[in-house]
Amino acid sequence: MRIAIALTFGLCASLSAQGESDRVKELHAVLTARMRTEADVAERVKRCREWLVAVRDLSSPRIEFLRFLAGYYATTAKPERRSHLDALAAWLNKYDDRLLAPGFRGVVGRMLLWYGVALTNAGEFEAAVRELPRILGFQDDRRSAFWLMGRRGRDHGTDAGRKFLEQTIVPAILADHALDDTDRVYLLRRLYSVAYTGPKPFHHIAGPIVAGGRVSSADLDGDVVLVMYWATW
Repeated sequence: MRIAIALTFGLCASLSAQGESDRVKELHAVLTARMRTEADVAERVKRCREWLVAVRDLSSPRIEFLRFLAGYYATTAKPERRSHLDALAAWLNKYDDRLLAPGFRGVVGRMLLWYGVALTNAGEFEAAVRELPRILGFQDDRRSAFWLMGRRGRDHGTDAGRKFLEQTIVPAILADHALDDTDRVYLLRRLYSVAYTGPKPFHHIAGPIVAGGRVSSADLDGDVVLVMYWATW
């Protein structure tokens, strides 16, 4: 009798583990699919909602973690999305990163980046300071994280926002070994260049030529022109 009970328990546990594994793979396929159109996004919302219904009887730290991900992508309402981001951050504070389901690190990275954006949009800069190291730890493109969060501090129009930019984002940019000097210059110029720096209206130029006489770009309208800049030094 005891052997039968043990075998039954072991079989149920095995089936439960298999069921969880299948659900993990199913959600992974949904959240890593490329979104090309609004119809793709609507389909992802639908499939995430179906997935949440399918796992309502499953319980484990990993399924709990995946519920935050599916819940985030199952809605388009900002307050609900924010609640799922808060829950994900709380889960990461509670559990080791090794409990993350394999293959979801990129998805978590995107969600944490939007969490940082949500915090800075709301002026919650102290929380943003605490979360920044973890946000960066999940990013392959760290420049985007610095830019998206830094410019919100810059544009917030408060001392707290300016302090966040100057005392958190800028020092982090300068100390980040994943960036090279070109990255740092690019980011600092963008963060501190508020005025429009795009293309300017073209103004015709004129000047003397070596063979004598003058030339003006106005005389070349309609032609393909190669301009070579040089200097004596």
